[in-house]
Amino acid sequence: MFPIGVNTWVWVSPLTDEDLARLAPKVSAWGFDTIELPVEQADDWDPARAAELLGNLGLKASVVLVMPPGRELVGTDAGTVAATQHYLRGCVDAAVAVGSPVIGGPAYASVGRTWRMSDEERKTCYAELRENLAPVGEYAAERGVTVAVEPLNRYETSLINTVEQAVEAVGGIPGVGLALDVYHMNIEERDPAAAVRRAGDLVAHVQVCANDRGAPGADHMDWPALADALRAVDYRGPLCIESFTAHNRTIATAASIWRPLADTQDALATSGLAFLRTL
Repeated sequence: MFPIGVNTWVWVSPLTDEDLARLAPKVSAWGFDTIELPVEQADDWDPARAAELLGNLGLKASVVLVMPPGRELVGTDAGTVAATQHYLRGCVDAAVAVGSPVIGGPAYASVGRTWRMSDEERKTCYAELRENLAPVGEYAAERGVTVAVEPLNRYETSLINTVEQAVEAVGGIPGVGLALDVYHMNIEERDPAAAVRRAGDLVAHVQVCANDRGAPGADHMDWPALADALRAVDYRGPLCIESFTAHNRTIATAASIWRPLADTQDALATSGLAFLRTL
């Protein structure tokens, strides 16, 4: 059985120590195995305090990185690259503190940044990404953490949309794997299960939700096929529900959440958990 997790973005953004102290006991009581912690800014929440709280509750953690405008590893100046690498190393440090084996997210360019590229220009961007991501991967590997790079859909990036592109861009970099998000896969992959198999042992983290960002299971995804593919590549990590609240203006706008996706955010989490247990 896959461990099941939930991202705190279901309820709040940015995450604070007070939010985590309120949410983590509920998440644990509902029966989740993992709670997913976004690092929007380095000082939003205290990793040491979080580690103590989660340890007392028996919850494991996963850490996700965030790439707003100004965080870039390609097509930018050296100062921005250095600042982004510094941020990513900070995410690794937070992961070490809370015991997360990964930092997951689009560790290449800011979300929403798109531009047209020829085949040669894309190869050049991928080479630049490899050069700038490699030191972060090395830093992570030395600390037992994997940088899990997430392909995003075409409306959020033009750089890495598919597993095939992700493997080309970052495959083979020490300390770097892939984070697969079924929301994006539903848009970009013609066969999500086949894409999982193509990723193989690079799969380091998996995020799940319905095709409309609601609770997994209330949708048209072929979840049994996806679960079988994850078993086929020997994925042992959690399936983490990642959705967002329509009640926080900033995150709702960023994630294009224009209506409630469940009767309540608690119901989104608990119904998703109940469905995922059936896999």
